[in-house]
Amino acid sequence: MNAVQLKLTLGEFQGLTSVLAEKLRELLTNFSVHLTVENDQSIGKGSPDVLMAFIAEARKASLDIGLTFDTGNFVYIDIDPFVAANAMNEAVTYIHIKNVGYAAEGIVLSGLETGLVDMRRLLSCFPDSVPASIEYPCGGGEEATETMRADRNKLRSW
Repeated sequence: MNAVQLKLTLGEFQGLTSVLAEKLRELLTNFSVHLTVENDQSIGKGSPDVLMAFIAEARKASLDIGLTFDTGNFVYIDIDPFVAANAMNEAVTYIHIKNVGYAAEGIVLSGLETGLVDMRRLLSCFPDSVPASIEYPCGGGEEATETMRADRNKLRSW
């Protein structure tokens, strides 16, 4: 696949032992990928405090691991995405651009500018050099192509 990055969630992380750190280092070296850990939709595995504690352990073990910042997932755990961006900024190496809104069934995915998060303001919290991808429904067929093209152009203009 020639992938350059692998994204995981924190999972059931219990601490970074020297054995685990060495195995991770070996895997990351052998496969030449950059590992990022994404904030999920749970306090225990998606909050800035938990993720930055993990990053501190990774750095102590000299592991080059970054964070994927999912812009919408913080809404699910009632954390202000701007507070999270401030806390996690220096460790973020990838951004998932996803907006969400409230509906009768709970929190749902929304379009770039139709959700709860002021996406333009939030993305300005990160350097332009941090890669990002759109992660939300864009329709199907030609509609998806047009939506993604329009949103890409909008993002570039910001």
